[in-house]
Amino acid sequence: MAQKPLRILFVSGFLPPHAPIGAVRTGKLDEHWRNSGHDVRTVAIALPSSISRGKDPSHPNVYYLPYEAPGRFITKIKSAFKRSGQSQTTASAPAPAQGAPSPAGASIAKLGLTDLYRQAVLFPDKYRPWIKPAIQLASSWQGRWQPDIIYSSGPPHSGQVVASRLALRFGVPWIAELRDLWIGDPYFDRHPLIKPFHDRFAETTLSRAHGFVVVTNEARERLGKITGKPILLSYNGYDPKDYEGLEDVAPIDPARLTIVHAGTIYPGRRDPTPLFKAIAALGEQRKNIRCLFYSDTNGSVAALTRQIGIEDCVEIRDAVPRTEILRVERQADILLECRWIDPAGDGVIPGKLFEYIGARRPILSLGSLTGEAAAIVRDNNFGLVSNDPEEITAMLVQALAVKSRLGRLPDQAGDAGDRFCRGIQFEKIDGLIQNLLGSATGTVQIARPGRVLSKV
Repeated sequence: MAQKPLRILFVSGFLPPHAPIGAVRTGKLDEHWRNSGHDVRTVAIALPSSISRGKDPSHPNVYYLPYEAPGRFITKIKSAFKRSGQSQTTASAPAPAQGAPSPAGASIAKLGLTDLYRQAVLFPDKYRPWIKPAIQLASSWQGRWQPDIIYSSGPPHSGQVVASRLALRFGVPWIAELRDLWIGDPYFDRHPLIKPFHDRFAETTLSRAHGFVVVTNEARERLGKITGKPILLSYNGYDPKDYEGLEDVAPIDPARLTIVHAGTIYPGRRDPTPLFKAIAALGEQRKNIRCLFYSDTNGSVAALTRQIGIEDCVEIRDAVPRTEILRVERQADILLECRWIDPAGDGVIPGKLFEYIGARRPILSLGSLTGEAAAIVRDNNFGLVSNDPEEITAMLVQALAVKSRLGRLPDQAGDAGDRFCRGIQFEKIDGLIQNLLGSATGTVQIARPGRVLSKV
C-alpha cells in the first residue's frame, strides 16, 4: 500500500452488522483499511433487519441505504393464487413427505415462467433499487471528497453496477471483488431468455474494472478465461482477534471426546453418515463420544442418528451468535466439516473452514475428497479428509486415547494456519491497489470465449 493515506470508496452491498454471515469478510476489510489510516467511505444496503438507515453513528463514514424489492405486487398476486390452490387441494391430496421431490409440473413451472419473471424483474439481482440512490449519494460528494480508488465486493452484483458507474464519474481506478462469480457462476442457473442479456450486461459492467479479487483458485481460473486483467486470489481467511481471550478455554467435556459441527446440514449434499457409521463401529467405546450439531433446521441429522442407532452420542442444539460459536469451536476436540459429496462443489471453500483453522482444533472433513477445501485440510495437516468409516474409526480410536491421557486434544501448531489470516490476505489486496495506482491506466475488455482480448 502507498505510504500516504488513501481515499477509498468501498461499495460493499452487504456490510456487517446488517449483513448475512457470508459477508463477514467485507466488514473485516473495511476495518482493516480504517485501522491502516485510510480515509474510507463505505456504501452498503440497509437490509430489512437493519435497525438504522442512513449514516451509522457507530461506524464513521458508513452509509446504509434502504431498498425495496421490485415486483412485490405481482409476487403478492402469485402467492394469493398459490394459497388458494393449496387450500382447494389439501383435503383431497396427501401432503408430500419431507424431502420428497416436487411434482413434475411444479418443477417445470419453477424452471420456466417463474424463473423468467423473477430474473427479468430482479435484474441484475433483487437489490437493483439501491443502485440509483447509492450513485446519487456518492456523487453528491464531488467537489468535497474525491476517492483515489473504488473497491466493490459482491454479491450482490448490483454493487458492481454502482462501482462501475461511479468509477466513470470520478475518473478513478476500480477493483471488483467477486466473492461469487458474476459471469460463469456454475451454481446459479439463469433462464435461457435472460442469460444472453445478463451475460452481456455483466461483461459490459466488469469491462470497466482495472482488476479483480477472487476468493478461490477455481474462480481465478474461470475468470482468467474471459479477461486479461489482473486477478488476485485473496482467501476469506480468519481474524486472530476473534479468538482473543479464548486461548485457554476449558474443554466442553473433559471426559468425552467432543465433535462439533457449526452450520446447516443439507440432505444429499452435506452428509455426516460416514462419521455416524464410524461411531457405531466403536461398540462400547462410543459412550465416550459426544457430537454437538448447531443446528438441524431440516431434521435430517436427528433422522440419521435414529436410523444408525447412535442417538445417545448426538446432541442437536439451536444456532447461537457467532461470538458464542467461536468459543464452542475452541472448546471442542474435533471440528466437523461436511462438504458437498459431488465434486461439482470442489471450487467452493466454506468460510467456516477458515473459522475452524483459526480455532486451531483438528478438523474432520467429509464429502468430496478433491477440491480446494480438501486440499487445504490435507496439505496443511489440519486433520483428516475421508468418507471411509473404517478410516474415521481409526482416527477416533487414536483421538480417544489422547483424550483419555490429556483431557483434551492438543491445539494445532501456532503457525500452521498463519498464511490464512485475514490480515495477510488483505495485504495482498493492498499490494494490488498500490500496483494499480502506480501503473499506467487503461482497462482490458472482457471478451467472449474465442475473442481476442484488447486494451482500450
